[in-house]
Amino acid sequence: MSNKRVFYATQAVLLGAAGSTLGASSVVKGVQSVGINTSVEKRLIKDLGKPDPISILESKPTVEVSLERIIASTSDIIFPSSGGDLLADATHATEYDVLLLVGQESGDQIDTLSASTQAELSLTYLQISSVSYEFNIDGPVSESITFTGHNKDWSTIRTFASTGELGYPHDANVSKREDYSVASSVIPSEVQGALQSISISFDLSRREILDLGKRQGVSSASQANRYKLLDLPVEITTTLNTVVAAKDFSGDINAQSFTNTPSSEQIKVVLNANGSNITFDMGSGNALGDVSRSGGDAGGGNVEASYTYKNYNTFSIS
Repeated sequence: MSNKRVFYATQAVLLGAAGSTLGASSVVKGVQSVGINTSVEKRLIKDLGKPDPISILESKPTVEVSLERIIASTSDIIFPSSGGDLLADATHATEYDVLLLVGQESGDQIDTLSASTQAELSLTYLQISSVSYEFNIDGPVSESITFTGHNKDWSTIRTFASTGELGYPHDANVSKREDYSVASSVIPSEVQGALQSISISFDLSRREILDLGKRQGVSSASQANRYKLLDLPVEITTTLNTVVAAKDFSGDINAQSFTNTPSSEQIKVVLNANGSNITFDMGSGNALGDVSRSGGDAGGGNVEASYTYKNYNTFSIS
C-alpha cells in the first residue's frame, strides 16, 4: 500500500526561459536535490511607551529555488556564460521559469499521460542569485545554482506541454576526477601538494530601487525584477584543497615579500568529458587571499592545505 509520500522518483524539475511553455525537453537531467524556500520579510513599527508594535509592514515575498545537479558536458550546464566578463552581455539578468512536478509513491515515477499530476509548483520570473561548481576526487562534478523570484503557484491542472512518462535514457557518463585535464588546466604555482578538490563560487546579489508613492514590480509577475540592480563588483572565489607532503607554499611569506599591488594568477579548470573539453576560466586576475594548513593529527590524518583566490567579474564556461 502506498504511503502517499514524495520521494526522488516522483519529482521532476523543468527549467526554461521565462514565459516559455515547458515540456519533456525542459526536464533538467542529473538533478541530485531541489529545495524551495519562501520568506516574507516583515518590519515592525514601534512607538515609545507601547510594548506592542503599532503596525507591521510586509514586503514582497521572496522565493528561492536551490538546485544541485551532476554535469558531463557543456549542454548540462545551466549558467549561461560564454564570454568571460559577467557584465558584458547581461547574462546575470536572464529570467527563468521552473516547474516542479510532484507525483505519488504508487506511480513509481512521474507520468504525465493523464490530464493532471498529483500537483505541480510553478515558479516564474526567477533570476540566478548564486552559482557554485565542485570538483572532487571522490565524486562527480556538480553544479549548484540558486534562483530567486517572487512568484509561487501550486496547481493540480497540467500546464506543461508533453504527455507520457518523463523517464529518459542515460549514457552513464558523468565527469569524474580522471576527467580533470592536468595538461590543459592552469593552477597557480604556489599551490603545493596533491590536488583533492576545487570549488568555484559567486553570488549575484541585487538591490531594488524604490520610489516614494509607488509599489513598483507588483502590477504583474513579469515586472517583479524590473527595478533591481546588480551589486557590483561580482566576486568570484576559487578554493583549491591539497594534501601536502612538506611545505604548503612555494616560497616564503613575510611582510617584506608583499607590495600594495597583489600578484595576479591565472586559474583555469579543464575537464575532458566524453571526448570534448569543458573549460571553466577565471581569467588571469586572481589574487591569493587565504592559505590554511591543517591535519596531520595523531589519528593519522593527512596534512592538508587550502588556497583561496578571488577575482572580480571574470568567469566563463566554454
